[in-house]
Amino acid sequence: METKANVVLVHGAWADGSSWSKVIPLLQKQSLNVVAAQLPLTSVEADIAVTQNLLGMLKGPVVLVGHSYGGMVISGAANGMPGVKALVYIAAFALDEGESLDGLSKQGPAPAGAAAVRPPDDHGFLWIDRDGFAKAFAADVDPTEARVMAAVQKPLSVDSFPSIVVHGRNRRPDDSATGGRIHGEAHGSRNPQGSVKPCRNGLAP
Repeated sequence: METKANVVLVHGAWADGSSWSKVIPLLQKQSLNVVAAQLPLTSVEADIAVTQNLLGMLKGPVVLVGHSYGGMVISGAANGMPGVKALVYIAAFALDEGESLDGLSKQGPAPAGAAAVRPPDDHGFLWIDRDGFAKAFAADVDPTEARVMAAVQKPLSVDSFPSIVVHGRNRRPDDSATGGRIHGEAHGSRNPQGSVKPCRNGLAP
């Protein structure tokens, strides 16, 4: 029996694997084995480890997909994983060796929705203000769905910012604030795979 190709989807900050719920059925219709990571969002290292554990369970070739902050995660998770044949960055961060999300975030003006991010809580996690969530993070989403997203948001630890990406890529800050391109990347080369309609939400991670 022929082994199916795998697609592993890695979400961004303030979200979880269910954020791919509209994408997963489309890929499954193409006879692909699709799984979505559930990142703890406690640090880049922890998120990479969770993703690598998931990759280790799969047989056959893998296309590893990251959205926004998830781009940093897939760049590191691909290390030492020969089954990963391509990386796809969807409006995602892909940093150079030695770069950090913290350093990148200090370049240029703040994203449009940054004001909606609350100061770190007592445990060092960042939340988006629920009243401003739709405008800052989900402006192009149905209002009812945006309210649900605000209620179930998964916070991002401040420990995710100082971390250095383990496996650097050329930086492409094609975040949701600026509109994006889908980038497919086989090991050793970069190949833009097409464009997507720019999102109107204002936060990148």
